[in-house]
Amino acid sequence: MQPAGPVRHITLMIALIAVTEAILAIDFAMVSVALPAIGKAFALRPAVLHWVVSAYSLAFGGLLIVGGRLSDLLGERRCFIVGAGFFAIGALGCALAPSIWLLVAARVVEGAGASVLMPAALSLVGSSFLTQEVRLRAMTIVMIGQCLAASLGHVIGGIAVAEHGWKGIFVLLFMATIGILIGAIFILRRRKKPARSVQAIHWGEAVFVTAGSALLVWSLAAIAAEGLDAPLPQIIGFCVSVVLLVLFALLQRVTTAPIIPLAVLGRPNLLGGIIAGALNAAASAAFLVLVNITLQRGLTLTPIQSGLMLLPYGFGALVTGFVVRRLSGRFAARPRVGLTVSLLMVAGCALFLSFLTTASPLAFVAPIFLVGVGTVIGLSVAASESYRGVQPGENGIAAGLVHMARIIAIAIGVSIALSALHVPFLSAAGAIPLQTFSLSYRLAALYCFIGVLVVQMLIRSGAEMGRAPVISVSEPQ
Repeated sequence: MQPAGPVRHITLMIALIAVTEAILAIDFAMVSVALPAIGKAFALRPAVLHWVVSAYSLAFGGLLIVGGRLSDLLGERRCFIVGAGFFAIGALGCALAPSIWLLVAARVVEGAGASVLMPAALSLVGSSFLTQEVRLRAMTIVMIGQCLAASLGHVIGGIAVAEHGWKGIFVLLFMATIGILIGAIFILRRRKKPARSVQAIHWGEAVFVTAGSALLVWSLAAIAAEGLDAPLPQIIGFCVSVVLLVLFALLQRVTTAPIIPLAVLGRPNLLGGIIAGALNAAASAAFLVLVNITLQRGLTLTPIQSGLMLLPYGFGALVTGFVVRRLSGRFAARPRVGLTVSLLMVAGCALFLSFLTTASPLAFVAPIFLVGVGTVIGLSVAASESYRGVQPGENGIAAGLVHMARIIAIAIGVSIALSALHVPFLSAAGAIPLQTFSLSYRLAALYCFIGVLVVQMLIRSGAEMGRAPVISVSEPQ
């Protein structure tokens, strides 16, 4: 390996980033498990309880773009530490919250910290490796951490809630974040050159993109699921978000220091990587949600049993590490192949389950395992391509765009897939026919087929792009 990055020991840096991404990924799973206990503790109605999740999502999604840009301006190390600090403060605040609204406020702080921490972590990968092959290997390790966290999160969260109550999950998140905070201080090098000032950000534009992004994340799930029957506030929120984001885009064309440099959006591989990765994430998320519901309502498994059935997803992610290690050179030179194979793998598994009429839980093991493999390959190659040709000082905003696209795609994709289910069936007692889920699984497969078209149109191989110049990486931050 030829790292050109901000760390003393490259192995420790990759481990630090992988654990960081795993903590951010496991947060949602563990909090979802704790929601019933939180609702019981504060005697909450569902209309209030959902804010425990929504407050985090709005802060995280709304501030991702600004968080990514701050990473470019102030440096990855500084933003990593600041983001981890706010995430830890938010987690501790949740554990100590005496009321629901203080808990919600702490979740906002937690989400804001994550919006700075995640782009900084992935920006370190983008700026620390000069070749696509090595960057792809590093990105694969990070994605394995995310998928393992998604696979184990419900199990770990269930154990924590059972043993220590709902506050136990936030204490666990706090302790883990303190660990990565200490690790960052000792592993990541300080920037030698003076950091650029945040005055380079036009804060009026930042308000537009933050408010527009938050409203978009908040409104899209309901609109994707219910269309024009969605609640009026969400429809109004969506319209306002479009206006704000259009104004933001217009301002970006005339400002001298745009938050999203126009040159970044003009790179086909970056756009292709962002869109293909978002569609892969949407299909995989919809697949896992549908499998969970199918196992519980179609095969009458308990929540714990269905959670254990998802463990092959994590095992598939681990196996992918060996696959990518052997094929990283080929995937880096021919990214279309890796992305197409991964998308078709997820699509094939979804289509297989869509044709089941009777089945035992064992019929789900292989598809769950293969989706874990396809997800890690697809997201790793897509993320690696998103950094191809990105100039120094643009890695943070690229990371912000990658994750913003995934959040939006998952919100839309899961909502559309669930809206295809018949609600009366889901609320009925006893097992429901497996055919009830067929259309939803096919919609998940459709996301992948759209992704394949995007890959063929936008992603170019190294040979097609010509001999790329060596991009110097600035002194780590």
